[in-house]
Amino acid sequence: MRITVYLLRPSVAFAKETLREHNRFKECSVVPPDAEEVEWRLFMNPGSPHDAGWLKHLRPLFAAQPPVSSFGLSPGAVLLVRAHGRVFAVTFGTGFHAIDDAVKEPDFGLLVAANSVDPEQVMLAEARGMGKGRRNALSTLPTPNEMFALGLLTDEEWIRRFGGVAELPGFARTIAGADSLTLVIDEYRLADLPATLGKALELWQADAYKTRFPFLTYFRRVSDKALIAELDDAVEALLCARDPDVGFAVPDELRLTADWYRVARRRNSHDVYELLTHDLFAAIDQVGGWDAPLTAVKVEAYDMNGDIVSSARALRSYVVATVERLAGSSKQQYTLTAGIWFRVDQEYVEQVDRFLSAKIPDLTADLGLPVWDEAFLEANVDGSYGEQRYNTWAGGQFGHAVLDRKLYRGKAGEKVEICDLLTKAKHLICVKRMDGSDKLSHLFQQGSVSALLTVRNDDYQAMLMNKMHELDPTAEFGIPQEWTVVYALATGKPGALKDIMYFFSRAALKMHAEEILSRGFKVGLAKIDRIAGVPPSP
Repeated sequence: MRITVYLLRPSVAFAKETLREHNRFKECSVVPPDAEEVEWRLFMNPGSPHDAGWLKHLRPLFAAQPPVSSFGLSPGAVLLVRAHGRVFAVTFGTGFHAIDDAVKEPDFGLLVAANSVDPEQVMLAEARGMGKGRRNALSTLPTPNEMFALGLLTDEEWIRRFGGVAELPGFARTIAGADSLTLVIDEYRLADLPATLGKALELWQADAYKTRFPFLTYFRRVSDKALIAELDDAVEALLCARDPDVGFAVPDELRLTADWYRVARRRNSHDVYELLTHDLFAAIDQVGGWDAPLTAVKVEAYDMNGDIVSSARALRSYVVATVERLAGSSKQQYTLTAGIWFRVDQEYVEQVDRFLSAKIPDLTADLGLPVWDEAFLEANVDGSYGEQRYNTWAGGQFGHAVLDRKLYRGKAGEKVEICDLLTKAKHLICVKRMDGSDKLSHLFQQGSVSALLTVRNDDYQAMLMNKMHELDPTAEFGIPQEWTVVYALATGKPGALKDIMYFFSRAALKMHAEEILSRGFKVGLAKIDRIAGVPPSP
């Protein structure tokens, strides 16, 4: 049997009014539970007939009535249980729709699963990227395995759902959890439910997950309303400044059903098909929403048939943004995604910063890359975009090989750029303007993929050495330790790169640097000053 359980907040009443659209539900007469100090109440929603939204598009094809029914009822039920000093909701069918986010205890199922799943028999995890441009991913395994087999990026992703084989005898066969807890139990009797809920409550309060699955503590939800209001104000300021690091992502439950979006403010609306930053900024322009974009601008989601899959929500539910806030003498990192604020664990921040300081030297002075001046480059250097012009200019000034857009083409359409600039000293320099955290993540991935292919793919290494021989005909590949992947970032911000990069960029750098170092290569950072004026001669 499969059961789905929610733990409700302490202030929630043991009453029909707890349910969303409670008037649709009818209470059923039930047999009382056997256990003492336990109460339960069963509410059922018989559903209502509804026509399939896509049918209107096919009606012109029918010579008579459709040959099959296009109606459905979608019944559901909710069993409210008061036990162990708390109220639980056990849902059946579409009953889960009746449990509003405001009444749920967040991460209840996630923590129960994390404290009870066998670490060597994980089966699924659903992640949401914490910064702009980060992926949302559901990863499952056909055979239970360790967490690493899921291939998730736990350094920069919030694990919102997690599951696997239970290691506690008699509790469940398999467990999966997010806010809700889903248990698969062999030969289960509802009479055993109070004991099961008591064990789940005990596991929710445990902290064994901190050593078993430490990444689950990296990002914790913020519940302080005053702090949330302050953080919202900071994000609204970023929006109004058109900060390119602000991103937009579809809420989780709409990920597979939304095909386009209507952005509206009062009677003005504008449609967009992709949640790209510049498209959303343009939509806010069109609807005149810059006076209060986070709350006054609404977004409706539609499917390909033009049917609404989500009624109007404030733009805040779609925003992905990171805010730094002083906490004493240090900076505390917060990120907003899917309408939820998260605090980044300070120990994790310090862990990332220690790694960058210890493992990634600053090679700015050693490489002495020239200043990036867009006006000068556009006037004096051929190229279709800024990065290409800069690489051509820098390569010519220093005698580096320019590999920008010189792609390795492997099997099955594989296309990889080795680096942007290659030096005689075996520096693989990857160049990018530091004007968006999503672009930096792609840059860091370019370096780690290149390092991997260099040691695993003979053809890839041969292409690299062909370019190297243009600089030094006697050069040999040698060993990976002789090579350095350098991330060269162009910015006008003062300070060292490690201090001015957003946290999630630093976390992504750490993750990819670990991969590069594991292949035997070295990793370095180099800052390119991006200021006005003609770059000086090297």
